[in-house]
Amino acid sequence: MNPEWLEFGCETASSTGMVDEAKRLPLERVRHVAHVSQAQRILDDGLIAASLVRDESRLNTTRLAVSWLSANSWAWGSIYGNVEFTIDWQAVVRGCRMYWVEAMRYRPPAYRFLITEHELPNSKFLTHYDPSAANGPVIYRDGAWYWNGTCTSEFMVAADLPLARFSRMSFVDHHQQYCRGGQNPCRDQRMSAYDARLVTLSFVLAYSLHTIDHGIRYDTVGLEQDEVDQFVNLMTQRLTVMAERFRGRRTKKKSRAALIRGILALWSCRRFSDASVLASRFPSAEALQDELCDLIAEHFGLPSYQPTALWSA
Repeated sequence: MNPEWLEFGCETASSTGMVDEAKRLPLERVRHVAHVSQAQRILDDGLIAASLVRDESRLNTTRLAVSWLSANSWAWGSIYGNVEFTIDWQAVVRGCRMYWVEAMRYRPPAYRFLITEHELPNSKFLTHYDPSAANGPVIYRDGAWYWNGTCTSEFMVAADLPLARFSRMSFVDHHQQYCRGGQNPCRDQRMSAYDARLVTLSFVLAYSLHTIDHGIRYDTVGLEQDEVDQFVNLMTQRLTVMAERFRGRRTKKKSRAALIRGILALWSCRRFSDASVLASRFPSAEALQDELCDLIAEHFGLPSYQPTALWSA
């Protein structure tokens, strides 16, 4: 029998005899997308923890624990959540073997590979896959990796994935209708990427978590802002509107630092009204933003910090 992966081959010619370019996209980075509460746990643990396969996969009767990655991005929002962790593909496959798992007849269909450091025998569950020779949906040719972008790619890594290996954390919209998070109803489904940024980074800063610092402040080009700049500008906007009137007095630095952490801690657990009550204890929006900037400078070990020009959401 022909291997199942041939159906998804990157080098399969169309009726015109030409290879569809969408079936041969450069494979450089892959992603793990999580709901906000899951992302907070990942940030606290410092890793994406492997877990048992629980869907309709042929591996759901095994005790194999995996972490999930994909090369896809989502035009209409992700069905997996709002928080995206990005890792270089080379960092995933270096020193590892690939095994074909299965095709999933979704719309569009999905193909699944297992990536592991261990050599596993061929079985009814797994078939060894050589990306340098096979014409499947992931190939390695002339020193470069490619993937079939017309389908959904799903990579099951048989290990925990430390956040130190990831290059960036960013934020996406959740799909408005569909969710694969197991929550019914899903409270993140109506949450925008902007709101997910506020809740998630409030958690990072309130509890002094440093597991993804390298992935939220990065070199910018032109007018692009990093995640922290966007967070400060948007958080100041939201709290200024919600607090309605600032009526606090100037207090000692220690009290102001505790107050800003309390605001962020409340925001991170979605107690937005309570956070706005605390925000109103600052004498002005400028004082609130100054304290937030001081917290960020402390968090990243900077002598000082000021965000780039305001972007409104």
